[in-house]
Amino acid sequence: MAAAAQEEDEEALLTRAQAIITRVIQREDKPNPRLIHTLATLCEANEARYMQECADDPSYNNINIRNYHTIGKLANLLRENDDFYELVFCKLLSDNTYSAAVRSAAARLLLSCYSAWMPQYPHAFEDATVENIKNWVTEDAGASNEFEWKHLGKDNKPTDADMLQTYAIGLLAMALW
Repeated sequence: MAAAAQEEDEEALLTRAQAIITRVIQREDKPNPRLIHTLATLCEANEARYMQECADDPSYNNINIRNYHTIGKLANLLRENDDFYELVFCKLLSDNTYSAAVRSAAARLLLSCYSAWMPQYPHAFEDATVENIKNWVTEDAGASNEFEWKHLGKDNKPTDADMLQTYAIGLLAMALW
């Protein structure tokens, strides 16, 4: 019974992810960063669950085992949708016309999927994306137009530019891999 319920939950999660993917593609010109962050959250939660389940069993380190878990299925769903993959992992990261919020969401999602794709499917970055990543890593977030001074004193909530810079460090590590 528990396995059947878990399978239903997994199917519901994949259906939800597919619906979000469709919504992101439909709004290609102005993607909603919250939707992309939602996908990243789903990936992160399922990667954490996979790691927790597999912590005591070294046989789980096999990449093929990961593909049968929810994180593998979710990552494959993202990778196999060519329109989504090209939009989020190529266009949003290479085109500077998108906001820092959208670019940071795309960077977070790519980082969230990385462990599920490696080493089978390493991400190949376009030259424009690598240049952007280098700029984001070295850019002073305080000089960004999107920097909000109100966050300095009270709650120290990171800005979109701060998050983009942080995620860019991870992307740079991926690019150098």
